[in-house]
Amino acid sequence: EGVAFYTGSLEGPKEGGDKKGVLSYRLAEKRCANFKTCGKQGNSLTGTSYVNTKLFNKIAIGQSKLLMGQCDVVRPVLREMVALMSIPLIQGTLRYAYKIDKMAG
Repeated sequence: EGVAFYTGSLEGPKEGGDKKGVLSYRLAEKRCANFKTCGKQGNSLTGTSYVNTKLFNKIAIGQSKLLMGQCDVVRPVLREMVALMSIPLIQGTLRYAYKIDKMAG
């Protein structure tokens, strides 16, 4: 359910999603090109967002731990997931602050 709220229904099944998406997953994909945080190492202008790659890795770890009944181990993973999800929001804020500043002259 959490993945659905993060990605939405417009992303589709392909890695990297679909440009029609409008939720946090798409924001991370857009901003990675602006901040050079795409790719497996998080140092590229192209490829899947490093944030999304790491987040989905954490989701898989959390799911595995929950299925094994290791609920107490999931809380730190959840904190890491929340931290990762905030990165595109911060990048978006910085990008638009920069754009507004440039428009103001």
